[in-house]
Amino acid sequence: MSRWRWLHWTDWSLAAKSAAALAMPLALLGMALLFSYRLQQDITDTEADVRRALAIQAEIQTLQSLLAESAMGVRGYLLTGRDDFLAPYRAAREDLPVTLTALRRNIRDAEMKAHLEHVQQLLDLKLQSLEELSSEGRLSSPADLQAHLIESKALLDELRIEIRAMHAREANLLARYSDAASQALRRNLWVDAITSLLALVTGIAVFMLLFSGVVWRVKRLTVNAERLAQGDSLEPFPAGRDELGLLAERLQNTSLLLAERAAEARSANQAKSQFLSRTSHELRTPLNAILGFAQLLELDLKNGPQAAHVGHILVAGRHLLGLIDEVLDIARIESGEMKLEVAPQALAPLAQELRELIAPLASQHRVTIHLGDSLSELAMLADRRRLRQVLLNLLSNAVKYNRAGGDVHLEAAQQGERVALTVRDTGLGIAPASLARLFTPFDRLDAEQGPVQGTGLGLVVSRQLALCMGGDIEAHSTPGVGSTFCLHLRAATLPGSSTLRMTAATDTPSASAPNTQRTLLVIEDNPSNLALIQALVARRSAWRLVTAMDGQQGILRARELRPELILLDLNLPSLGGEAVLAELRADTALARLRIVIVSADAQPDTIARLRAAGADDYLTKPLAVPSVLALLDQTQT
Repeated sequence: MSRWRWLHWTDWSLAAKSAAALAMPLALLGMALLFSYRLQQDITDTEADVRRALAIQAEIQTLQSLLAESAMGVRGYLLTGRDDFLAPYRAAREDLPVTLTALRRNIRDAEMKAHLEHVQQLLDLKLQSLEELSSEGRLSSPADLQAHLIESKALLDELRIEIRAMHAREANLLARYSDAASQALRRNLWVDAITSLLALVTGIAVFMLLFSGVVWRVKRLTVNAERLAQGDSLEPFPAGRDELGLLAERLQNTSLLLAERAAEARSANQAKSQFLSRTSHELRTPLNAILGFAQLLELDLKNGPQAAHVGHILVAGRHLLGLIDEVLDIARIESGEMKLEVAPQALAPLAQELRELIAPLASQHRVTIHLGDSLSELAMLADRRRLRQVLLNLLSNAVKYNRAGGDVHLEAAQQGERVALTVRDTGLGIAPASLARLFTPFDRLDAEQGPVQGTGLGLVVSRQLALCMGGDIEAHSTPGVGSTFCLHLRAATLPGSSTLRMTAATDTPSASAPNTQRTLLVIEDNPSNLALIQALVARRSAWRLVTAMDGQQGILRARELRPELILLDLNLPSLGGEAVLAELRADTALARLRIVIVSADAQPDTIARLRAAGADDYLTKPLAVPSVLALLDQTQT
């Protein structure tokens, strides 16, 4: 079959298709020109024949006139004896050879040539007779003159018969030539019509061949390229061994390769998500006990000699927790797992909240926080939690790297469709050579030996979060004067006023604690975490603590005790916390129990999934002691 492959149009190369598309109209044009040339030659020849026939007829008429004039001139001379009657005869004798020569030159027909030869012979005899009459006629006897005239008349009649025969023959030839010319013109019209039709058919054929072999396939390739860019499956493409067919084959192979790599990427991403979840859990679980008990010690030893030591434990633990959170944030952003809820955010209440949060750190460094008046008039599109995280990082850096007695200004300005939120400090500034390294992970610009602790990830995470929210962070600094960090986000309009809502949990028990104890069921297998919760519950006498070390035991205790609150860990032996939650919610008798998940998995997807599954709240490890105490107080009331 390979020898016949040249018959398949789709197997032709694009160069061959282009050459064929060009050759077809050129070949038709060449044939049309050839036929037109031949037909034009036929028309020219037939027109020449017609003109020659007309010229022959005119010359025959001239011949006939010259004979008549010569004869009449001789008769007039014989009758009158006047020489002037011989003038037409003499002029005819001079013109007759010229006319005969023209006839001999134009006549092509054999019959006409025979008539012309006969006319030549008779004409010679007639002229000889007329010459004799003109020279001797008046001297001859009447009888001889009469006999000569009769003989001359007979020659003239015979000449006239031959001339009429020539005229009739030439008239037939003229009619034949005219008919041939008409036929040539009709053939030319037919050829023009057929050529036009063939040109139309050839044009349509060339268009269809190019459309089916090139244009339509290029369009299908374009669609497949777009589908490939979007990650969709490709549409079927007709087979072909030309460049387009090979390109389609490569696109199909690329699609299969991309699909395979996409599956691998999804698998790797899923494994990465599982790794992040596991890492978060494994790192936060021991920190829960460290920070939890440290917070309890801080409450108990506020004025004791060991309070400073406990403070160091909390600072180091929170620093480690911040490092964990920043590393996990970077990993989420790079893997595309960062989920944001972008909505209009009022800047004024957020700025007030941030100032209160940063106030202890600012007081420690003797730095004053200033809020610009324009904050109350502007809003921006952002995820509130992540916007708060970015601004808190910028403000804390402005405070920590400031000078004693310095200032930090938080201001906002409308810039077209965006809002520029600026954090400006009066610190030592950053050298121009170091600005390019400002957003490099783990690069603290040679501040590792300084008094300020850090991970070198805060600004990196902040900028990545800004990019995820459709904005960016710019940095400017003047050594000895200070630094300015500008967060650019899209502007928003709030329909109503926003109010600041803050909740603070304290270690103060509820003022109206009921006399009857409430039951708290903690389903947790980690002894350190159980000990921490036990220490917290001990500070709330209205609660009775009951524990379960695995999921099955927790379900039995829940059915037995009907507790007012259940703290449920996710990673449990035998039966996981998510399955325990599903079974408790499926039991109509236990469906109204208040269940709060306590887990070291702080990924937003996990929190959202557990809330959707029926969890009333979600606490992440390490636990914040005020938050747990507030939860007990709220449930108690």
